[in-house]
Amino acid sequence: KTRSSAVDTSMARQWKEMGADIPVTIAQAYISAKRYTEAAAALEGLVAANPDNMVYATNLASIYVQSQKPDQAKAVYAKLMARPDLTANDMYMIGAGYYDLEDYRAAADVFKKTTQTAVKDRDAFEMWARSVVLVSTKGGGTAAPEQLKELVDATTGWTALDPNSRIGLTLLTKALNDLNQGPKADRKS
Repeated sequence: KTRSSAVDTSMARQWKEMGADIPVTIAQAYISAKRYTEAAAALEGLVAANPDNMVYATNLASIYVQSQKPDQAKAVYAKLMARPDLTANDMYMIGAGYYDLEDYRAAADVFKKTTQTAVKDRDAFEMWARSVVLVSTKGGGTAAPEQLKELVDATTGWTALDPNSRIGLTLLTKALNDLNQGPKADRKS
């Protein structure tokens, strides 16, 4: 009888573990079928029940992005950014989410924070630089001096980690040239 109850306990534990995966599997199936409303509902429940689970929360935000619900996605990302336990990888995923939403200022801020946590994360430096470029040129504008300085910081980090990056070097050179021409152009007028 002792062996039987041990088997029953072990079996019950396995069933509970398998049962815990069912809502995740259902949400993934909805995502695959592009049924975002149902996927969001499934993940909202998982996030509520497991508020510390980064995977559930970032997947929920991603579903909001895919289903054209940027305000809900931004709310999830903002809540995640308030967490003190974020890893560099967590921040990178959040930055990528803001980038997908075309909220390039928020993306740049998150990628910058990522580079402060992971100083050798070449991809974070690149995405920080790309985000700053898009912030400064959105709507056909030109970069302000503070944006150029931020771009220099981002591309300096990027090219230090990837000295053969043509894009990184081009952006760095252009930002430095634009910064150097700014005061000269002001003096001429």
